[in-house]
Amino acid sequence: MITIRFLCAALAVCSLLARTARDADAQSYPQRPVRLIVPAPAGGPTDVPARLIADGLSGSFSQRFVVENRVGAGGLVAGEFVARSEPNGYTLLYANTSVLAVNPALQGANMPYDPATAFAPVGFVSNSPQLLVANPNVPYRSVQELVAWAKSNPGKLNFATAGVGTLPHLTYELFRMETGIAALNVPYAGGAPALTAVIAGTGGRPFDLVRTRVKSGEVRALAITGTSRDAELPGIPTLARAVIPP
Repeated sequence: MITIRFLCAALAVCSLLARTARDADAQSYPQRPVRLIVPAPAGGPTDVPARLIADGLSGSFSQRFVVENRVGAGGLVAGEFVARSEPNGYTLLYANTSVLAVNPALQGANMPYDPATAFAPVGFVSNSPQLLVANPNVPYRSVQELVAWAKSNPGKLNFATAGVGTLPHLTYELFRMETGIAALNVPYAGGAPALTAVIAGTGGRPFDLVRTRVKSGEVRALAITGTSRDAELPGIPTLARAVIPP
């Protein structure tokens, strides 16, 4: 049986990729602005680091690196757009695991591009865990209390995720199967709108990276994915340990 302990460690991957011409002259590149395609809406945990990278690249080169958000289908829209772009290095893809691995697994023969051949890797950006958070007004303060509440209130628990086929969605599904709770997945167009719904008290509990909102008290963190606790939030247990105690 696949456990949360394995999935959380395996799926926290994010890469920056680009379709580049093999014979491109590196010394003259770039000669015009470069687009960085982001498969998520502005303001979310995927968009923010992408903009930091774009700013850094713009400062290192004589041309601007411009972020362009293309949202939809768990990253499929952005991935297909870049895969069909001219392979000249001027259209980059800020790709995550959903774009590179989840979509091909879900789409199968209907996948419009092959990530293994459509993109040329440029560099690894970050390994980002996810946080299970809730509105601070909910009656539970831990994963164990959340599970107990869900079982005592069948049909009343909602989970806000970044969309069908995204890592937060898959994490939620495995969490639901491991704990045996009945909960409804509420997919949003990305992590930012899902988090906004939770803060407003309308969207349930999202699996996403929202450290700043936790520190400000806008949301309550129940657990974090990965194999170890986060240095910035040392009091938050790992989801694997919270669900499957040693």
